[in-house]
This record gives sequence, structure tokens and C-alpha cells, in this order.
Amino acid sequence: DFIESGAEPVDTISTEIRLKEVEAAEKKTTDHSPISLYCPIKGKVAPISEAPDEGFADKMMGDGIVITPQGHEVYAPCDGKIGFVFPTNHAIGIEADSGLELLIHVGIDTVKLEGKGFTILVQEGQRIKKGDKLMEFDLNFISKNAASAATPFVITNLDNQQIEIVKTGNSNENELIMKITENQ
Repeated sequence: DFIESGAEPVDTISTEIRLKEVEAAEKKTTDHSPISLYCPIKGKVAPISEAPDEGFADKMMGDGIVITPQGHEVYAPCDGKIGFVFPTNHAIGIEADSGLELLIHVGIDTVKLEGKGFTILVQEGQRIKKGDKLMEFDLNFISKNAASAATPFVITNLDNQQIEIVKTGNSNENELIMKITENQ
């Protein structure tokens, strides 16, 4: 009955999945060129160790930068797809085409705002290109109602890689901000 149903045998499906995993691993291990990430928000950029939140500053969520926003829009820092949008709309996870997993977390303790002050313009699973607008936020509201408007932008799955922060200080959205390279 199984063969007559037209369904593929399980080992064919698992073989296809394994081939995709191998292809992804080969791409990651054979392409040693730096991965470029662009600033998602106009603002003042600093190393993540300067974030006004211990969890982010201690790199518990990943390594990267913290941005003190001067703008009110979040843009895609690279090509990829939306991995998740936090239910309270203050954070977006991105699965970059390079294999990196990124987190843009607007503000500190902004989960307590229960979505107020945030407008999400994308949905989970959506393909994105560098520079696509992902979110708008009310900077004045967040500054008055959250612990801080400081916005961590971190890579959550670094594996034998290092971050080079290309620029600190004032940065425009979509400006080259970080390069990720393989450790030698």
C-alpha cells in the first residue's frame, strides 16, 4: 500500500535532507571570504560589551555590537530570511544566507512594552534582501518607557569565527559595520 500511495520511502527523504546538510556544510567550510554585515539602524555604534544589559554585554546571547538609535527604522543587515519575530515585536531573528544567525533586539527590557511602540513589516519565513525595511519603532516612546533604547545586534551562532567591527561611533543604516572571518 505504501508504494502504491506514491509516498517516498523514508530513507529517500532522509538522504535528501542529509545531502542538503552536506551542501550547506561544504559551502561554509570552503568559502573563507569575510561575511559583511551592514548597520540595521542609524545611530551610535559600540562593541556589545558596552551594552547597558549584563546578558548582552557578557555575550550570553552572542557577539556583535550595540547601537544607540538616532533613527526609528530597522533594515536588513544582509540577505536571508526572517527566522522569527518575537511576539512582543521588539526583536527579530534573521537566518542569513551565509549561515549566520542574527538577532536585532530593539531596546533593553522592551519585552515589558508588550508590543507598544513597534511596527513589524515582515513575517517569519519571509525572504529578505540587505536594506529591506523590517521594522519601525517609536524612539521617543521607547526612550521614556524602557530601561534603554540601546539596540543589541548580535550573531548567535559563531563557530570558529571572529568579528571585526569595521566602524564605531555614528553610523548610517545600511553602512558596512562588521565583517565575520574564519579563525585561522
